[in-house]
Amino acid sequence: MRVRRLSSLLGGAMLAPSFVIFPLDFSAAAPAPTPISGTESTADMVDSASVEVADAAHAPEDEIRNATSHNSRENLGAKTLPDRDVKVQKATTPQDVNPTLAAVGITWDKGTSDGAQSQYRVYEDGRWGAWNNAEFHPSVGPDPSKVPGVTREGSDLILITGATKVQARVLGGPGQVPANPKVTVIDPGRSDADATPGTTPAGSAQAAAQRPQVLTRAQWGADESWRKGTPESNKVQGIVIHHTADSNNYTSDQVPAMMRGMYRYATQTLGWDDIAYNFIIDRWGRIWQGRAWLHPDQPVWPAATLSNNDRTMGISLLGNYESEPFSSAAKGSLERLIAWEAQLFRVNPLGSTQMFNNKTNRYETMPAINGHRDTYFTACPGANVYPALPSMRTNVSRLMAAGGNSASGSTGASAPYRLLDRDIDGMNDSDILGRDSSGRLTLASPTGKGQMTQMEAYGGGGWDAFDVVTIGGDWNGDGRPDVIARKVTTGELFHYPSNSSGKLGSAVRIGVNWNGMQAIVAPGDWNGDGIPDVIGTTRGTGDMYFYAGNGKGGFAADGRKIGHGWSGIKSIAAIGDWNGDGKLDVAAVTFSGLGVVYIGDGKGAFTTQFTQSGSWNSYTTLTGVANAYGDKRNNLLAVDGNGTVHLGSRAGDSSTTWRKVNTSYAGYAVYGG
Repeated sequence: MRVRRLSSLLGGAMLAPSFVIFPLDFSAAAPAPTPISGTESTADMVDSASVEVADAAHAPEDEIRNATSHNSRENLGAKTLPDRDVKVQKATTPQDVNPTLAAVGITWDKGTSDGAQSQYRVYEDGRWGAWNNAEFHPSVGPDPSKVPGVTREGSDLILITGATKVQARVLGGPGQVPANPKVTVIDPGRSDADATPGTTPAGSAQAAAQRPQVLTRAQWGADESWRKGTPESNKVQGIVIHHTADSNNYTSDQVPAMMRGMYRYATQTLGWDDIAYNFIIDRWGRIWQGRAWLHPDQPVWPAATLSNNDRTMGISLLGNYESEPFSSAAKGSLERLIAWEAQLFRVNPLGSTQMFNNKTNRYETMPAINGHRDTYFTACPGANVYPALPSMRTNVSRLMAAGGNSASGSTGASAPYRLLDRDIDGMNDSDILGRDSSGRLTLASPTGKGQMTQMEAYGGGGWDAFDVVTIGGDWNGDGRPDVIARKVTTGELFHYPSNSSGKLGSAVRIGVNWNGMQAIVAPGDWNGDGIPDVIGTTRGTGDMYFYAGNGKGGFAADGRKIGHGWSGIKSIAAIGDWNGDGKLDVAAVTFSGLGVVYIGDGKGAFTTQFTQSGSWNSYTTLTGVANAYGDKRNNLLAVDGNGTVHLGSRAGDSSTTWRKVNTSYAGYAVYGG
């Protein structure tokens, strides 16, 4: 069955497709997350002799012993308070905090804190609690060469719930006072969307090293104007595990606000370029995006492990695991995330790598998966996580083996191909769409063993009104791929957001006058800005236009002409990263049946093309799928006039090898693109 297209335009003139701005209508969907700035206040510490600090100026012997013991233990004996004459040197007046959730940091001029220990206490239920020692990890933060001019440093962020006031102080010997000590109180703000960003533990539906579910920065409400620069890539040789060393006493709907608090403290208080870690995992096993990326597979340079940020990925567990238990949900998600990263960057989880050991001041051979304490004077990632690393390495290796990846050597894993983001139903696979004879939307997926599933009903009727229906990646920034569709009679372009249940929400019109386009394809992030885009070719004139997505459910600008001479192209299909260079590509078939693969440059243009042997003329539908053979590669899928399904794989010479599969889609119109 051929997909119906309009063949003529009013008056013979083509109107350029344009975008329209409409409010997103999610109807019964969960509240959409938006950037939340929150508020911040800072107070200077004053001399302990000031009457304003009241009893905070006095530290009994037992409190000093506790601070001394903690300081030595946290720094593995590398730094400690003096043996005598330790007292309160500076303190703040009591500061008001939001009782729902507050983030507190104690800061000072960089490099002036040796021989001192910062502390804090909270006021709740009508009385002051005991003094707590604040953690300080100088090995966490951006490399000076990447973010020059950072002049402040401070404690790990302290997350407080249920209190109305906080007070901070610094203990030290004579003359051992950090310069310009301050306390910063952050109210990260609240959003209705905080309660519904994601409820399924990351990767729980999978057994192999596929990309687990990652909740994006948009979902925790990051204000992207705060970060500096463009995310830079490193060369991942190892993965370092951390913990944030703050509270484990948080609820699931407080996590987005905790992320915003960490982000604001890093960028606005300390002057960093971004949050420190690549990923953060909460105690329910949900994986959150930390540092910004250009695309999910980018090895983003972290700010988490001093002297080793150029060669590692930093993953942190949200909470303090020195004394709190390591939940099975968090452990399972950490293993799945490591398996995906290890597969992507060819890291052998049972192998070793060279890392700089700040404790011995030299490069040493260390496990490829290690803890922060392996390279610095710290107890991180905590006494309940670090001993679990050996068994986790084994489990990661098993996950990778289950996904068809060798763990016997650092080059044994599959190459880091960028797979198509087309898991519309949330079942951890790559989907295609079609419609049955009654106009109902249908869906099918690769089995991972060289076959395709049968078509099954996915939506209601009325889809015969659309001639273009394609899975367009995460079009609105909520972490789930969505559908882009063109209505035949009007040329309107619609966005159908998917929801957490794997279904489609209400349609939102995002464009008009698109009936002048011969081919429309949503290839993913075509220009390298981390946001999915759309490409179209015009009828008759054969011009190619690029439409940049805005990551919020629409377009960032009108179409930009990026090519001409495409009038002979009948259809175009998104095929992900076809040649393993980390950039997205497309395939096309001409009206004469010639197949061509076009290699993208990752910046919105093409570098070269490969004409395919044989005729593709019998194929009525051409589209892309991922992992059809379980090998973490992208494939072409074609359907001929009889409904027979063919899978195409890239050969070493960039030609396509086709194989007929057992599945038939006779009676269905399968959407291409």
